[in-house]
Amino acid sequence: MDIPSPGSSKICACQLLKVSSNNEPEKMIAVFAQATNNGDLSFDFSLAQTVLQKEKKHIQDLFFSKIKVQENLTAISDCSLLFKNIKLKYDEVTMYGVLDVDALSQLAIKNRR
Repeated sequence: MDIPSPGSSKICACQLLKVSSNNEPEKMIAVFAQATNNGDLSFDFSLAQTVLQKEKKHIQDLFFSKIKVQENLTAISDCSLLFKNIKLKYDEVTMYGVLDVDALSQLAIKNRR
């Protein structure tokens, strides 16, 4: 996928997941993690990926018994732009949510004290 706007103040990571349970047929959802672009893209994307992995586990524990990662995507943009690009390729995808990596990181730091 193209990486838009290198000067963006946000980065976005996304996992496209095929999910199902005993009560629901398979569907595709997009889970996003958005963070401030602090200039260290490797670190910023690493934080976003960590948040996505925790959320995927949470989704599986509470909602869907079967989860398969369809695709991992990243972009130097906000998540709304990435979602628009994803919808061009996967019309059936539903946005599950956008997680705020900055807020979740600050919360994790406070909880360690």
